Amino acid sequence: MNQNNDIIQQIKSKNDIVDVVSEYLPLEQRGKNFLGVCPFHQDNHPSMSVSREKQIFNCFACGTKGNVFNFVMKRENITFREALAKLAKRVGINYQYTNSDAIEKNQPLYDAYKLASKYYQNNLASSLANKAKKYLLDRKIDDTLIKEFEVGLSLGSKDDLTTLLTKKNYDLTTLNQIGLSSGEHDVFIERVVFPLYDIQGRIVGFSGRIYEKSDLNKYLNTKETPIFKKGMTIYHYHVAKEEARIKNSVIVMEGFMDVIRASSIGYKNTVALMGTAMTSEQANLLKRLSSNIILCFDGDNAGRKATLANGNQLEELGLSPKVISLPGEDDPDTFILTYGKEKFQALVDHAIYFSDYKLDLLKQGVDFQSDLEKTTYINQMLKEISKIKDEIRCEIILKRLAKECDIGYNTLDKRLQEMKKQEGKSNSSDL
Repeated sequence: MNQNNDIIQQIKSKNDIVDVVSEYLPLEQRGKNFLGVCPFHQDNHPSMSVSREKQIFNCFACGTKGNVFNFVMKRENITFREALAKLAKRVGINYQYTNSDAIEKNQPLYDAYKLASKYYQNNLASSLANKAKKYLLDRKIDDTLIKEFEVGLSLGSKDDLTTLLTKKNYDLTTLNQIGLSSGEHDVFIERVVFPLYDIQGRIVGFSGRIYEKSDLNKYLNTKETPIFKKGMTIYHYHVAKEEARIKNSVIVMEGFMDVIRASSIGYKNTVALMGTAMTSEQANLLKRLSSNIILCFDGDNAGRKATLANGNQLEELGLSPKVISLPGEDDPDTFILTYGKEKFQALVDHAIYFSDYKLDLLKQGVDFQSDLEKTTYINQMLKEISKIKDEIRCEIILKRLAKECDIGYNTLDKRLQEMKKQEGKSNSSDL
C-alpha cells in the first residue's frame, strides 16, 4: 500500500460514519443500524440507514449509498480531495489538500476583497447613500435583501478604497492585479456594488451598476484575476447548493438581479451565469448541484438563443434540462415583480423539457402552405427527434408530426431511421 492510500485509510478509519453523519442530521438506533431522514431527497420518513459495522450508509428510497467520503462529498457538494481534507482536519490528521498552497498564497487577495466589501457596505449605510438607497428601493431591493446579498456602494471619490487598502499594507501592484484599483485610483466609482463569490462563498470580485443617468456602461465587472475566472464562476452557487439538495432542482438565470428577486420570494435554489454563454466548467458545476436543472432566461430573442445554447451544453453532459418560457420581453426580475410568487411557481411547475422546447421553437414562423418550408421544418424536427433516446416518446412526437404535416407516419419513420443510421456512421468515423 503506497503512502497516499495509507493516509486515506487512516482518515477513513478514524472517522466513524455514524459520528460524522450525526453531525449533519439526527440518527436513531434501530438494532445494529441507525436510521435518519435522508438529506439527498425530500424525505418525510427516515429512510436512510447507517451501519457502524460496515461503515456505510444507504437510502432505501432514493438509492444513494456509500462510505463516509461519499456522504461528505455529496452532502457538501465537494470533491473527494476536499472531503479528505475536511475529514482529516476533523480528527487532527495532518493532510494538505493539493490546492491548499494556492489558497494560502491567495489569502491576502481574499482578505482584500472582504475588506473592500465591508467598505462598500458601510458606504451604503451612511448618509451619503440617499440616492443609491432610493435607486435600490425603487427596484424593490429593501434593507433585508441588501444585508443578505451584502450590497454596497462605491462613492464619488477616485481613491477612497485605494487609500484605505494601501494603509492596510496592500501595494498598488496587487490592487491593480486584482481589479480594485487602476493606477492610483479606485476602479468602482459611484456605483451600487454587488459582491461576486466563488463556490466556497468567498468574495472574489464585484459587479458595479450605475444608479444615476450616465454615459458610462450600465455594469462594470471585476476583470479576471488569479482568483476570479468568469467562466468558472456561478453567482449564488454557495447558497444554492444547499437549497438545490433540499428541492432537488436548481434554477439557472441570467443576472444576479434575477437571482436576488427569486430569492426574495423563497427561491434560493437559483444561480446566475456570469454572462449568457455557459462554459463546460460551469455546466459541470451545475451537474454537481443537481441533475434537475431548469433554465429561466429572458423572454426576448437573446434569451431564447441563450436557452438553446446552454440547453445544448447541458445535454452534452447527459442531462435533460427543463425550460421556463417567460412571456414577451420579461426577465425573471420583472416577471416576479409584476405577477408575484404564485404565477412564478406556476411557471416552475409547468417547465417543459428542453427537447420539447426546441421542437416548439422550430415550429414558430413556419409557412405550412409552402412545400419548401414544410420540408425544411420536417427535416429539422426529425434531426431533433433522432437525439431522443426514449422510443415511446419518439413515436408519440412522430405521430403528432405526421398529423400536423399531413404526411404518412411510415414515411417519417423511414426517414428518421435513415438519419440515425447516417449519424451512427458519422460518429464511428470520428473514432
